[in-house]
Amino acid sequence: MCYLSGNAGNWRLLLPGINAEGVSEFRSIKRALIEPSIMVHGNFDIVACDGSPNPYCVSINKVMVDRSITKKSCRLLVYTEKGLINNVPVKVCV
Repeated sequence: MCYLSGNAGNWRLLLPGINAEGVSEFRSIKRALIEPSIMVHGNFDIVACDGSPNPYCVSINKVMVDRSITKKSCRLLVYTEKGLINNVPVKVCV
């Protein structure tokens, strides 16, 4: 389970270390997208843009976001229990 938190105009993705695949994927990305989920109505997808034809993504329910998501470009700071693992540009497409 993930949590998305707004802070100082940016987004923090709190990614549990138990999700080893997600941690690995988000550690190495150069940018990300936040967009309405294509699989689950009412969710948001956070897409790890790594240049591959099938990028990794996590789907987050609106209750796991602490504020309204608005369309803009900012930064995505990815955290695990051990601290910050990545800080990349993110484009919000809602």
